[in-house]
Amino acid sequence: MHLLGPWLLLLVLEYLAFSDSSKWNIDHPGTIYAWEGACVWVPCTYRVLDGALETFILFHNPEYNQNMSKFEGTRLYESTKDGKVPSGQKRVQFLGNKINNNCTLSIHPVHVNDSGQLGLRMVSKTEKWMERIHLNVSERPFPPRIQLPPKLQESQEVTLTCLLNFSCYGYQIQLQWLLEGVPMRQPAVTSTSLSTKSVFTRSELKFSPQWSHHGKIVTCELHDVDGKVLSEDTVQLNVKHPPKKVTMVIENPTPIREGDTVTLSCNYSSSNPIVNHYEWRPRGGWEEPSLGVLRIQNIGWNNTAVACAACNNWCSWASPVTLNVLYAPRGVRVRKIKPLSEIHSGNSVSLQCDFSSSHPKEVQFFWEKNGSLLGKESQLNFDSISPEDAGSYSCWVNNSIGQTVSKAWTLEVLYAPRRLRVSMSQGNQVMEGKTATLICESDANPPVYSYAWFDWNNQSLPYSGRMLRLEPVKVQHSGAYWCQGTNRVGKGHSPLITLTVYVRRTPLSEGPHSLGCYNPMMEDGISYATLHFPETNTPRTGDAETPEMQRLPPDCDDTVTYSVLQKRQVGDYENVIPDFPEDEGIHYSELIQFGFGERPQTQENVDYVIVKH
Repeated sequence: MHLLGPWLLLLVLEYLAFSDSSKWNIDHPGTIYAWEGACVWVPCTYRVLDGALETFILFHNPEYNQNMSKFEGTRLYESTKDGKVPSGQKRVQFLGNKINNNCTLSIHPVHVNDSGQLGLRMVSKTEKWMERIHLNVSERPFPPRIQLPPKLQESQEVTLTCLLNFSCYGYQIQLQWLLEGVPMRQPAVTSTSLSTKSVFTRSELKFSPQWSHHGKIVTCELHDVDGKVLSEDTVQLNVKHPPKKVTMVIENPTPIREGDTVTLSCNYSSSNPIVNHYEWRPRGGWEEPSLGVLRIQNIGWNNTAVACAACNNWCSWASPVTLNVLYAPRGVRVRKIKPLSEIHSGNSVSLQCDFSSSHPKEVQFFWEKNGSLLGKESQLNFDSISPEDAGSYSCWVNNSIGQTVSKAWTLEVLYAPRRLRVSMSQGNQVMEGKTATLICESDANPPVYSYAWFDWNNQSLPYSGRMLRLEPVKVQHSGAYWCQGTNRVGKGHSPLITLTVYVRRTPLSEGPHSLGCYNPMMEDGISYATLHFPETNTPRTGDAETPEMQRLPPDCDDTVTYSVLQKRQVGDYENVIPDFPEDEGIHYSELIQFGFGERPQTQENVDYVIVKH
């Protein structure tokens, strides 16, 4: 037979001391926490299968004595069989009873040296049991613990929890919340637990953190009944939020002009998490030399506003910044105000110098016509426009930044033909048989589209072009002419111009050697003469013809046609030297006498002609 070893014997003895654990069921907190001078409340319930509890002993740090087969240690409490509590055990109270299986007890006050194990020795009629409870008593009040949700986000309500692993009915405490040292306005809900599962005091606070709470300190203070702060716990809030107070700053020190380089910076006051990129509006081919800095080169006149956004998980936009770009006037043009239709000579005309925009708005105007300065007003007015006012007009608009000129605007004045005159390329004296070209020259807008020719009697001639061409010219063509021009505005006519046709003649070989005069343009009441040329160079004097001879045929080729002949019955006449060079075929007659008597001193009203033979 083998003997049991010492260690096996110890196990057997311990088993006998504790009895069968399956017959005992004891509930209580695993560890009780307190501090010097406070109290301890130990919730406890039990159940035993073989009868009622007869003896209850509370040991402090119990140890089993093998020799005596019992537990030894400081007895803090011991109940008697009659249920009475022995004197001297007022610090430790048994709050339960054996009837309802309650083994709750309290220690008040509790001291640091009470820390250790509390042993509950429980004995029934047939069974024994030792239940151990840990007691932790600190020198000073231990702090509560603040519990936060895993994530705090701006404006999302959360619950803050302040938990203290202590509660005792005989010792009043209070938990208070503070934010940055200031009591929080939100009401807190405080609860206590004195159950066999846990012992604690808890304060819960509903809280909607704002971005401004990020980084702030939240404190939970433990107060005694007098309001004295016994301990505290603090946490720093980590509130997730988009960038806040995003602003744009123009770094240029002077006013911005069109074409300048502009530097902008995007700033913010708070961001969690930190800003990792920026966005800009409007988007453009701009340079971002560093994070949050924008450089715009050759700024346009219409870059009026720029906005930026600072971004982390969210983007926050700044208010747009007006760049206030200064630029010279734009969109300068000449606009006709009146008349609304085409401009006719004599109309009242107003031209407006318009521009679309200018910054600064203070502007000056200048008008030019064909490079010459006209005026300095926004409007150019003509009370009665004339053709001379037509031309190319431009207006200038300038401000303190620069000046802009409009495109040239053509002012067209419509007017009826004016300044008409008849010109003769060969002069107004032409030799018979040559070509006489009369040209009707005019000034008109629009150009003349119809010409008419008239003689000295205002009789219309069968010619409608600008040129009246007489080829070959005859002596009968001598006389006064004028022309008329017509456009869609009106008509105009020229003054009279006289065409003189000279006879070109060789000497006559036969026929009467008489002189005569024939003028088909004169009226019957006016005398005239027909000159007949002799075959020799000796001039002869001819008398005035009788009225029967006044109607010589128009194609008589041995007569001289005078433009005008008014004679008095006295005096003498002679031909004059022509304006054109004399050629060998031209000879001049001798003095012709009409009538008798001496020649008066006054000048005769006579046109001279050149006689050629």
